[in-house]
Amino acid sequence: MLGLFEAWHRLDLESVMLGIARDAIFLPDPGAEPVRGYEAIRTLWARYMSLFQSYRCEVRTILSSDRLVLMERVEHILRVDGQVITIPVAAAFELDADGKITSWRDYWDPAVAKPAP
Repeated sequence: MLGLFEAWHRLDLESVMLGIARDAIFLPDPGAEPVRGYEAIRTLWARYMSLFQSYRCEVRTILSSDRLVLMERVEHILRVDGQVITIPVAAAFELDADGKITSWRDYWDPAVAKPAP
């Protein structure tokens, strides 16, 4: 799991996608529609990465039980337009027998995810 976020730190989409199952579902936030399937997730994340100059996350807490992983993290994003965004995120991941993510659900408050002044 942490290797996947190291790939995010490098903005290395190909390495990130190695940890995603073909039939995975990604919920970017509770108010969004789920993104279904490897290619749809890849397309969305490619768009995200095109907006990022850098991405870093601090993992605050990580818990796992069998094929469920819960994570609390703080994302630090520097956008290509110079905006800096810090977002506290709680997430739930479900894994298949090969350790690939089949479900990724992020929970965060859009009110606190505003660019810094």
